[in-house]
Amino acid sequence: MSIMRNGKKLKIIVISDNAYYWLGIQKMVEEIAWSDVKIRYQYITERHFLSGLHQPQGIYLKVDTPFVFADDFAYRLLKQEIKNPSINLFGTHASLQEVSGSLQNVKNNVTCEINIDCIQSRLTHRENMMYMFLINGYGDDSISRLMNISKKSVSDYRGRIIRKLGYRNKNRFITCEQHYIQESGGNNV
Repeated sequence: MSIMRNGKKLKIIVISDNAYYWLGIQKMVEEIAWSDVKIRYQYITERHFLSGLHQPQGIYLKVDTPFVFADDFAYRLLKQEIKNPSINLFGTHASLQEVSGSLQNVKNNVTCEINIDCIQSRLTHRENMMYMFLINGYGDDSISRLMNISKKSVSDYRGRIIRKLGYRNKNRFITCEQHYIQESGGNNV
């Protein structure tokens, strides 16, 4: 049974800091959906999503909709965590055809609970030490000296940390983490 043909309500979760992305999702869904469908959007900023990773309990997200659109970082984390095939997760790369095909085959009553561990529990003890140095602006030479490891090991650790936390690259990692720390006053790290 398709939710789109029964004049039902449809909820869509959008995780992004980019208001233009939110508007683009709205426009795209409105073009595809039938007029008798009531669409409700739940917006979560990526910054708010990221802040959950710094809390001891991590992130708990109850997904009660078949559609989740997520920007960059949140997309990569959720892609690892969402195991329910009835939930359609779209990143910034989603095409109109992909979304349209998924909207045509929406099923009712989709629920999925997601628990994403906090940063400290996702990393080993050594990686946590390295994480603290990295977000506080230490360079490879300084970290190498302080941890008594080679620069190559620093690079390897940094790569593992970035991969485990779902960042695309070093710059995105440093920018997001330092921005969060500045906003929170440094109390959560």
